Amino acid sequence: MTTRMRTADLRELIRDALPVESAEYGAPPPRHQFFVPKTHARALHISIPVVLGDRGMGKSYWWAALQSREHRGLLARTAPDVRIREETLVFAGFGKTPDLAQYPTKDAFARLLEARQKSRLIWKAIVVWSAGQFAAQHGLGRGAGDGAGHGDGTGSGGGSGCGAGLWDGSGFGDGRHIPPVDLVLPAIDSWEDRVAWVVSNPEPADRLLQQFDASLHAIERDSIWVFDALDDAADDASTFYTLVEGLCQLALELRSFRHLRAKVFLRTDQFEDRRVGRFPDASKLRASTASLRWLTTELYGLLWQLLGNHPLRGAEYRQDLYTTLFEHRLNGRGLGKDEKQEILKLSQASDWTPPPESQFEPAMQERLFHRLTGPFMGESARKGFPYKWLVTHLADAHGYISPRSFLTALATAVTHTSDHNADHEYAIHFRSLHDGVHEASRIRVGEIAEHPWVQPLMAVLAGHVAVPFEFADAEARWHEAGALVDPDVVVAAEIDSAEQARKRLVELGVWREMKTGRIDVPDIYRLGFKLARRGGVPLKRDGQVR
Repeated sequence: MTTRMRTADLRELIRDALPVESAEYGAPPPRHQFFVPKTHARALHISIPVVLGDRGMGKSYWWAALQSREHRGLLARTAPDVRIREETLVFAGFGKTPDLAQYPTKDAFARLLEARQKSRLIWKAIVVWSAGQFAAQHGLGRGAGDGAGHGDGTGSGGGSGCGAGLWDGSGFGDGRHIPPVDLVLPAIDSWEDRVAWVVSNPEPADRLLQQFDASLHAIERDSIWVFDALDDAADDASTFYTLVEGLCQLALELRSFRHLRAKVFLRTDQFEDRRVGRFPDASKLRASTASLRWLTTELYGLLWQLLGNHPLRGAEYRQDLYTTLFEHRLNGRGLGKDEKQEILKLSQASDWTPPPESQFEPAMQERLFHRLTGPFMGESARKGFPYKWLVTHLADAHGYISPRSFLTALATAVTHTSDHNADHEYAIHFRSLHDGVHEASRIRVGEIAEHPWVQPLMAVLAGHVAVPFEFADAEARWHEAGALVDPDVVVAAEIDSAEQARKRLVELGVWREMKTGRIDVPDIYRLGFKLARRGGVPLKRDGQVR
């Protein structure tokens, strides 16, 4: 039995294994695609209230995964230091998918703020109601020691969120005293009425949270409220930052409890001191934030994980990967009987994790990636090496690369190779990587539309400046095109000058200021905005096939 995959099979595996987009927002990833970058561990720690990350870095991924009991179990085994366990209670505090049972909609938030309800109290009502309803539904703290509602497994199941599947009965019926949550919330469904109740009944609301915390402490469990897609909670910047600041206040207050926590997922640019740091002790929150970032080695580690755990061809790829590793260790002497036996055992592996040298050693990762692409970006080393070339051209001006861009580029490249170079000796042709970077840039430029002022400023530069360029040339073009008087630019971004626009583009990673004072635009944005560069990846003409 061979331990090497045919090129056509490798190509098919890469095409089938890469999840460029989730099928449904809010759904946790399939088990075999679950991957925990080491640099995400601090951000996922239960005590970190604010998690920052740019588009595509994994905010919504973790918002969904943390609500899944199965994925919490995987996380606990993979990264136990995060202190999130399978039995940790996780409630959705806000997300992109409307769910009036758990949190208000955008229109409901607007009405509540118009009624002069404080943002912090609106979010507090969400926490109070989910805690109170959970305690009532699962008999939390009642009948301790008799097994009723506890030792019989009531509440167990396979779901996620704050309903079935979170309470499996373990830790009950052993005679311990569990403080009851005896306060019963009124039977009201309107968020307007729920918030009004919390405002009018501050002491009962606080007592409910204290009792909920005491009950969790007795059974040694934690709870987390997760918040994502907060820009969907408001139509304008003022409302958005009012809501975010109130939520940040609440997240900080919850840290006074032993077992109640919040985890707020925000884009990096949404967490501004001047907007969300105006309440007492806000500096403590700033010191407790963490960012979602992906190292180059983690992106390639994700690739091996996806390929090696594919349900159909994963076993074949695992053998292929280990053959490459062993051949390197044996300095080309060929595989002995023991190595072959070890490799063949991989066909029976389950929940496979790539070996350490394939996750943390760039030299070994390069060898594994060049097994898929060949060693050069041309006929020789003069054009560069695919392992380094790809990530260099996918990085923004801060050097950050999103896994979405990385996987999009590879998925596009393998399809391009199948369509135009099917007889190539490697699974991915080096020219197809160019096409992959173009597609990743196109999508990235679409994503930056979350900042509606960027497109008008960048679009008017196409055909008029070539990268790198003098800022004065861009400024002149903006004035000529009237871009700086566009209401979408001035109002949405609060930009009142060319210098302010320059600063914001640098902050977003769209521009990089060179030591010479000129402006560089990384390819992940340059290609999508159709800016020419002297050298580097060329622009594509409409309909052109490279």
